[in-house]
Amino acid sequence: MPASINDLPYELLSQILENVICFNVEQNSRRTYGFDMELHAPPDPDVRMQRLLKGLMTPDSVRWTASNTIRRVNSRWHDLALKYSFRDLYVLSWRGSEKHMLSGVVRTTSLEHLSLSTFSDSSTFLSKTASLLENHPTLSSYIRRIWFDGYYEAKESAMIFGILRQCKKLEDLLIPWTTLRHGTVAGWSSLFGTNAAGPCVTSLEIRAMNLPKRSPAMKKENHFGNNALESTSVDFNNLACLRLFGNSKFMTITDKDLMAIARTASNLRELHVSNAASLGPKGIGALIRSSRLSLEVLELDGSSQMEPEEPEQPNSYSHLRLPRLIAQCPLLRRLRLQSVHTCRDIFACDDVAWSGKVQICLGVTSYFQVPQPDEDTTILYQVLDQARCFMDSRTRSDKNLVDIEIFTSGFIFEPGCALVHGDFPTTHAVRGPWLVKKKESYRNSQMNGYVSAFPFCITEDEFRDGLIKGYVWI
Repeated sequence: MPASINDLPYELLSQILENVICFNVEQNSRRTYGFDMELHAPPDPDVRMQRLLKGLMTPDSVRWTASNTIRRVNSRWHDLALKYSFRDLYVLSWRGSEKHMLSGVVRTTSLEHLSLSTFSDSSTFLSKTASLLENHPTLSSYIRRIWFDGYYEAKESAMIFGILRQCKKLEDLLIPWTTLRHGTVAGWSSLFGTNAAGPCVTSLEIRAMNLPKRSPAMKKENHFGNNALESTSVDFNNLACLRLFGNSKFMTITDKDLMAIARTASNLRELHVSNAASLGPKGIGALIRSSRLSLEVLELDGSSQMEPEEPEQPNSYSHLRLPRLIAQCPLLRRLRLQSVHTCRDIFACDDVAWSGKVQICLGVTSYFQVPQPDEDTTILYQVLDQARCFMDSRTRSDKNLVDIEIFTSGFIFEPGCALVHGDFPTTHAVRGPWLVKKKESYRNSQMNGYVSAFPFCITEDEFRDGLIKGYVWI
């Protein structure tokens, strides 16, 4: 029997200390505080400073504080605490000072009201992170996920890739969209490609946003692109998850960029595109086609990739219509679509290759409280009938059985049983009684990582009657 806790095996001691840190995270404060006082000239001695709640701490700061006591025990505990604290790293702009002002604002501000703590260089935290990892390379080996946010200038993109080159075991990466333009071939190939020092990054998230006109990133020296994604040295073959969020009018992400990624990204298991108005069926279709045999999760939400395409023309891109491509993904397990029309087009295809359990989340955008169903609701019931026919045909053929669930507006539609799961009202409406026999469901939804209970279930016909009478709406 071990004489002390330090004699335990490394794996067991590591798990114990990690549980202790997690307990400290739950017990410690997750918010930061500051002091504020009114400015007087001359200063008023009667004015007292007030303690103000500033905001939430970032997860890495919370973990660092929670592991403070463990790091002081001995060198072995110190290394284990660092390994846990540096697992996820958040490198955020505007971090580390009370207030920040753009350089143009500083020049127009009276110096007598401007203290040294008012202005801070936006890349200070980024440069300090790069210096820390360069002087202590052991810390960079602990990092598994890193998030860069708020750095859009070319010099900042160069520092980002300098940090990433030191993270030999990085798995998950979140970067601004400007790095697609400012990054060099050497920088991108060190993450994805032949120059990678360690295992390639498996999860990549790119976030875009509209910048104000006075942003330093809007300067002319930042308006350039290296076209690194088009190089043969950059290979996304090991990329398993790709997330594209947001839209920007500055150095916009286009279908051309997605087609460059799709050239080698043949093993994607997850593809998420949200609020990206600049991306269309051409780029999204290229990614789906390249990873058709491995794609398991596909979420297309709030972007223009589902807009109607032009009529078919000779030598056009019409053979990559998205509904047809989505129907040809045999391993698809979770699908999120903004339009119910697209789901109808998918089931209209003759070669739907799905098998097993498939969850579909539909964003029906027409909310109504009138006695008659609208167009989206009519199409939704058409989709339910199509899904039911598709499942019946697979059952008759006794080959690759399919179980489809459709999520929309807080309800779960189960076409195979013609049931609707949800929390339904119990009162009577003005339009007449809703003759419904609710059954206990106790069904849990695990769509998009969230788990919620659905206590009751009714038939599809009863649900349609509730739509007509105004008891429920979608």
